[in-house]
Amino acid sequence: MKRNVYYLIVLSICFVIPSSVLALSVPSNTSNIAVKKIGTVPLGTGASASQGIEVTDKYIVINESRPNDSTATTNAVQVVNKDDLSVYKTIIADDLGHGNDVVYNSVTNELYLLSGNNPTYRVYDSNALTFKSNVKVPDLASISSIAYDSVNEIFYLHQYYQRLCYVTSNTFETIRTFDTAPPTGYESQSFEFYDDNLYYTLINTPTADNGYKYTPAIIYVFDENGSVVKGLMPTGITTRHELEGIAVDEVTGKVYFLYNYWDYNKNGNNGTTPIEIWTMDSDVKFKLNVNGGALASAHGDTIGQSGDYITSSGSTTVLTIAHGAELPYYGLPDYNNSSQINIVKTGYHAVSGKEWKLASGKTYHQNKAYYAGDFCNALLSDCVVNLYVNWTPNTYTIKFDSNGGMGTISDVSATYDTST
Repeated sequence: MKRNVYYLIVLSICFVIPSSVLALSVPSNTSNIAVKKIGTVPLGTGASASQGIEVTDKYIVINESRPNDSTATTNAVQVVNKDDLSVYKTIIADDLGHGNDVVYNSVTNELYLLSGNNPTYRVYDSNALTFKSNVKVPDLASISSIAYDSVNEIFYLHQYYQRLCYVTSNTFETIRTFDTAPPTGYESQSFEFYDDNLYYTLINTPTADNGYKYTPAIIYVFDENGSVVKGLMPTGITTRHELEGIAVDEVTGKVYFLYNYWDYNKNGNNGTTPIEIWTMDSDVKFKLNVNGGALASAHGDTIGQSGDYITSSGSTTVLTIAHGAELPYYGLPDYNNSSQINIVKTGYHAVSGKEWKLASGKTYHQNKAYYAGDFCNALLSDCVVNLYVNWTPNTYTIKFDSNGGMGTISDVSATYDTST
């Protein structure tokens, strides 16, 4: 779970580019992901378009760029409420130039604002949303994207001239690099780190020849070692939608997609650019496996058993919630409560506080209202969750009675289905 940390970073960083940098290819296992629009956000004062997005436990934070005018120096940062996308606060950041990415650090409770043409980044308190300090980035330039791994406390920085640098969180010393040069016809956008993976957003390069198309966008998924895991292509948007990046709420697992909508006229000039927020158009489906047990009784006549699975109205999917949503107030079902379901297994009971488990071994407490993201990463799977009753054998104490004889025998502890 994230702690309240926001990083707003404005950087300008330069690396020596090795001659061996290779362009990425579109992954063969690239798959479509359905997305849906959830609302719009107005541009802040002095801004011309959105650039980067981050999400915390309270807010969505959007870093915006100044107009494409060398004399303009004002950036706006929109801090947005997650429930209704209303603007909670607009931060006006002067003398930053062209805003780029934004990153949240859950270790220090800070927000960093990044700019592509300034050698410093600005640090803000994530709770008060007030300025704390400027931090000089040592000997770096042209960094357009940034992500943070709060577990290992390291940054991922994208060098605009197509090199990714993996650095320590405190000193920005390079640990290793790997190639992120876009394929032909694509240009890089931003980074996000979530659930042990780095997500790298690229868009189709808009030109007059292709009708100023920003699609299809590709999100590359890297593992921690820099190997490409797969590719993702959002669907359901128009060719005028420029995907600036994604952000994942580490509490709920909800994914937010940041789009500029460019309304070009026949000469290719921009008309309006409202900021649009989209999310995954998907559900999380739950199945309950008796794991060697059996349904003894249940509340109502719609609950039954088919093979190893509990059924509801004949379906093995007993519960469905939307992507990023929370389970009903009662949480996961009580496995041995006749008012819900009563699953039994002779000689066994479920581990207290860990009554349900995944095939991976990760456990969950019955009656607790988890979020969808606690069970699966919707970016990487279809999110059909199979929960198994987490049985453990009963233990017994065997006592001995001399029945009028002499001497005593100590009690013996015995476990069901185990020789004593």
